[in-house]
Formats: sequence, C-alpha cells, structure tokens
Amino acid sequence: MLNSLYKRIVRNLIKSRILIVDPGDEVDVDNFCDWLYSDSLGSKMKKIVKKVAWGAGIIAVICIAIMFICNQIVVNNAKGKVFSDIDSIKYNKVGLLLGTTPQARFGRITTMTDNWQLHSDGAFKYPKSFSHEETFVEDVPANVEIYSKGDIQLCYWPLLGMWSTFAEFPEEGVWLSPTERVRNVTYRADSKGIVSGYTQNGNIFYLKQKIMSGGEVKHSKVLVLINPPALKDKVTTLTNEVANW
Repeated sequence: MLNSLYKRIVRNLIKSRILIVDPGDEVDVDNFCDWLYSDSLGSKMKKIVKKVAWGAGIIAVICIAIMFICNQIVVNNAKGKVFSDIDSIKYNKVGLLLGTTPQARFGRITTMTDNWQLHSDGAFKYPKSFSHEETFVEDVPANVEIYSKGDIQLCYWPLLGMWSTFAEFPEEGVWLSPTERVRNVTYRADSKGIVSGYTQNGNIFYLKQKIMSGGEVKHSKVLVLINPPALKDKVTTLTNEVANW
C-alpha cells in the first residue's frame, strides 16, 4: 500500500516536472518506482532518494497551500472594491480605476440607448442612471430640472421669461445651470434655436431653445447639455437628443 502511494506521488512529481530525476534506463515512471524499491539500490541510497522525493512533495504541497491562502486573502479583501461594470461604481467613491481611461467613471453614455427615460412634460429623453433634482435659481429667476452624472449635466428650463426670447440669448453671464454660466458663444443656428459655446468653468455647453408664443408675452423653454471638453466624444447621444428635441 505504501509502495502504491509512493508510486503515485513520484509519478505526479515527475510528470509535473517538480521532481527532476533520471529513472536510469527505464522510461515509465512505474518501472522507476519498482526499480527504486528493488534490491538494485543500496539501502543508504534508497533512503536518500526517498527523502528527496518526499521532501519535494511536501514543499510542493506547502507552496500550493500558500498560493491558495494568498489568493483567498486577496479575494476577501477585494470584495466591494472590484467591479465588472463601470456603471455600477458610484461617482467619487474611487480615485483610480485600474485598466480604464480617466473618463471611464462617467459611464458609457453613448451605449445607453436601451436605458432611457422619457420626460413626462419636456418631450426629451435622459439616461435612467442620471440623478435628478429640481431647484429654483433666484438670479434668473426660474425653476430648473437637473439630470446629472459626474461632471455631465442635462438641464431643462421649462419656463424662462420674455428676456430669453431676444436675439442674443444666451449672452455672457446667463445661467445655464445652478453652477454654470455662459462665458462665450462659438456657434449659433438661430433657425434651429441651437447655440453652443463655453461656460465660465471651461466646460462645453450645447443648448436648444423653443420660443413659446402662447399668453400675453413670449417666453421660452430651454434644454442644455453641459460637459467637460474631454468628454465631448462620450456624449454624442445626449448631444443628438438635445439637437432633435
């Protein structure tokens, strides 16, 4: 029984190249073990070879056990810190995403076409993953709805006064969101109501305005997308949503 067990251990060690021995003229590992237990070797040599084989086996088992324990420690410590989906990571919960670009924390905006929500009143769509808040900006004064993720903002102004219907809207200093104001305009298509440019914080804005003629005076509603220049190519779908609004 001991001989059979020893044969298995030596066979596996030699096949896995953990134990490098020359079985003499024998090629088969079983024959080598039989040769090892035969009388062709001296008693002292047998003990030496057996000790080397058992020692190598024990070392191999210890190494495998250490690797398994270390792997388990890493897995346990990584729970809640390793993500397979970028969109599942909450913004500002991490400082570095290994294996991604700096913009990855904002999510895959251009591939979210199957996760959009239709606004009940504004007739535009926004990603469901965006957070939503509504606030009143006293300096305008008007209500604004903000849909945001990271540094990306989609702002909807449902009712702006007559001042917003003048030809130069939005001029420098006009509020686009509670945190962003116009610095300069770089593109204007008055026939489509589209204006784009830069904010005072250095971000890009892309705006569409609709003039409402109902009531005693004209007023307008505005949908504006604000994002860092580095994310220009990441928000193509949102830009098209504003343009087609």
